[in-house]
Amino acid sequence: MSIAMLKTMSHARRLLPNEIAEAFLPVERAADQTAIAGYAVMALALTKRDEAGLPLTVGEEALREVGEGCRHALEAQAAFRRAHALWPTIAAETKMFVPACPS
Repeated sequence: MSIAMLKTMSHARRLLPNEIAEAFLPVERAADQTAIAGYAVMALALTKRDEAGLPLTVGEEALREVGEGCRHALEAQAAFRRAHALWPTIAAETKMFVPACPS
């Protein structure tokens, strides 16, 4: 392996922890935003159904699906947080420095 290649690998390894840590936060926030938007749709649908004087069963299946989607968004956010939390262990195993998380 050439010296240039070793320098490139060393540089990439130094940058890797920061790049990965920074990449997690927008994904976690996006999952939260999905849940927020989904619950807003649910609240709007419930309000409009009530204002229109429709039976409580109107849109029941769709509302259940929106709730399920929101639940999945929150589960996704939790999974990304768990993966984010594992990163220091991975870095320690590979002898890389991991900066403190800005979140």
